Amino acid sequence: TLAIARLIKEKYPHIKILMGGNGIEVLDFGKLPNSSYKTSEYTFIDAFSRGDGEITLVEILKSDWSESSLMNIKGLVWNCNGVFIHNKTRPNIDMDSLPFPDYSALEDNYYYKSTYQYNVPLVMSRGCPYRCSFCSVPDFIPEFRYRKVETVIEEIEYWVNKGNTNFFCHDSIINGSPRWLKEFCEELIKKELNITWGGNMRLQPAMRDLDTMRLYRKAGLRKMITGFESASEPVLEHMKKYTKMDGVREIFENVRQINTENKDPLQFAMQLIVGYLNEGEDDFQRTLDFVEEYHDCMAEILSLIHISEPTRQAEIS
Repeated sequence: TLAIARLIKEKYPHIKILMGGNGIEVLDFGKLPNSSYKTSEYTFIDAFSRGDGEITLVEILKSDWSESSLMNIKGLVWNCNGVFIHNKTRPNIDMDSLPFPDYSALEDNYYYKSTYQYNVPLVMSRGCPYRCSFCSVPDFIPEFRYRKVETVIEEIEYWVNKGNTNFFCHDSIINGSPRWLKEFCEELIKKELNITWGGNMRLQPAMRDLDTMRLYRKAGLRKMITGFESASEPVLEHMKKYTKMDGVREIFENVRQINTENKDPLQFAMQLIVGYLNEGEDDFQRTLDFVEEYHDCMAEILSLIHISEPTRQAEIS
């Protein structure tokens, strides 16, 4: 992104370049600074938007890019004659106050269609209440917050009225609050919206209850992306996941039971980490054995992250 931005500024110096999103937090002023990314080298960028960007972007579009105009935009880091000025922090936005996204300009775009296919992107929450050792989400988004059930249902109804019934949730975790998710599912069933949806789910204790999993399935849940990572409890504890495998087996057995009751299966997309800091061959074998045992409950191995030996040794030392 930085390389493309530099080329654009060289060819079209009059074009303003704004960057935002969690990625900019690896810059030297960010929440996870990386010494390789120094803003002093990126004077071809006109501004960075930090935190929730919806209001920040609108205010930038309404501004005339004068110093007095930019100075008043919260959440903005902007280039003033080669020196970056850091404005006041933008408070978290009220997610329920945002209008529903309009994807109409993207619907015929090849990349949009190849990514989402027949699914509509949906966001119900931001952040994550958990603190897995390898995850950057809590650093980028320290506060876990979610929309009201009624506003999410209103957005779904908006899309259903446009002929869309399949959704993919872009939340870091859709069951960060099991109570919220239960209420959401009950409302979907009550309104008979007949949609399908999926997203990232932690293997929560609530999922050990068969009736709870049946509720999720009845409400339209079809695909659960789960950070399973490993079937070794010592590895999971080191990751700060604190997952007990007896409970995980109950969850997978519930899915197996539900799939005997329905033609359209409920399945996991598995995320695995291999070579974690304290993982040995026996730990890895437990993961392989579990995948083999419950492969019928798995749609795919979505991601397989391998931590190389030099990285492990550097982290351990």
